[in-house]
Amino acid sequence: TEEAARPASRLNTPASMGGAVSLLGRLSVLACEHSRLGRSTAPMTMEGMSKTLVVQAAKDGEDSVELRFEWELSRRHGEHEYSAQLFANGTRILDASEVHCTLSGENISAIQEHVCGGGEGLSPEDFRWLLASVVTFPSDDAFDVVS
Repeated sequence: TEEAARPASRLNTPASMGGAVSLLGRLSVLACEHSRLGRSTAPMTMEGMSKTLVVQAAKDGEDSVELRFEWELSRRHGEHEYSAQLFANGTRILDASEVHCTLSGENISAIQEHVCGGGEGLSPEDFRWLLASVVTFPSDDAFDVVS
């Protein structure tokens, strides 16, 4: 069977959809490397990703935010190991593995305030979902961990 599709969008109101479109219009991918061996249902799967994005601030004259995402996955005969890290302007805001997860909700809120300016129509939950979707694409496994 084909790999499972990414979960349906949380962006189900005109305001949240408009906020997402505005935010995505200010996003640039600077670099992306992605490799995968095996499907999610195969006995062995290995995946790696490194992605760097820049989001321009909503208000003119304010600094942009650089996001860097690192992902590694190794799945062998039922054993599942992964590592996910997300940095914003060099500050680690997410560090996750199969045994721990550290997420800085305060830093994510500050990023949302900075890049959205408080008026994009995105709830904190919508912003986190959109951020997870953007940084982890095309990896559904990474999205499952980060979201």
